[in-house]
Amino acid sequence: MNNSQILWITAAMAAGTVITRFLPFLLFPQGKKFRDMWNIWGVCFPIQPWAFLLSTA
Repeated sequence: MNNSQILWITAAMAAGTVITRFLPFLLFPQGKKFRDMWNIWGVCFPIQPWAFLLSTA
């Protein structure tokens, strides 16, 4: 691997870390009610896949 490839991989890993670190704050802002967000998740995703995922965990 040359230096530019190492630089790009390091930058991608850093960007992924930053995104996953700040994503919860973007999805769940301070002023928004938590219950409203769960209602949106319930409308977007049916309960069956969630039940399956939780039962296999």
